Amino acid sequence: MDKRLPLALLLSIFEFVGWNYFFGPKRVPQPVRPAQPADVAGANPSAAANQAPQAPAAQVTPALGEVKVESAERLMELRVGTPGESGSYFAKFSNRGARLLELRLGDSFDHPNLDAAQRADIAHWTHLVDSVGQAGETSGSFGWRAAGQATALEHGTPLDRALWTMQPIGPAGAPSGVEFEIQPGAGVRFKKRITFQPPSRDLKVELSITNEAAQATGAA
Repeated sequence: MDKRLPLALLLSIFEFVGWNYFFGPKRVPQPVRPAQPADVAGANPSAAANQAPQAPAAQVTPALGEVKVESAERLMELRVGTPGESGSYFAKFSNRGARLLELRLGDSFDHPNLDAAQRADIAHWTHLVDSVGQAGETSGSFGWRAAGQATALEHGTPLDRALWTMQPIGPAGAPSGVEFEIQPGAGVRFKKRITFQPPSRDLKVELSITNEAAQATGAA
């Protein structure tokens, strides 16, 4: 009995293996999954960098109403009042940002006991405002800029960097100030007036905003 037991076990093993080989369930081969773009990118980091999504192009808001700006920067120099008397000024303005770049007082001088010709020379007039270079740009005074949701009224270019229209106030031989105006294309018109008040030393700055779009709609 002991000798037949190993033989019986061996035959049982052969029977089990043979049955599964010829009559057991067949193994269905799994289809090969094609490589996905993510797989390729994971295998090649440089390819993933090249396939990074592009940022959407910035959309330009169409202009609303009339656009009134200048195409180039201009400077304007004004002499106001009578040199040597109260209320006399030399002023330099830029239409970029509608700013005051330089202001000198015509009845105050850098040296005492000057003669009439020297007092008439602006090189001797006392400096009140001077522009300085800042990060490749020139500083100025009386700049105007919107903030928060009001920046939509600037239509892309800050008011203190935009090119305003610029014209003197008063007769050519005796100007009393300067007027700036701009319509950036957001349906509004900005105006800035800077006037001198000789013989007073006072300087008057007026700002106004007109809703041109609303006026046009009312007229229609």
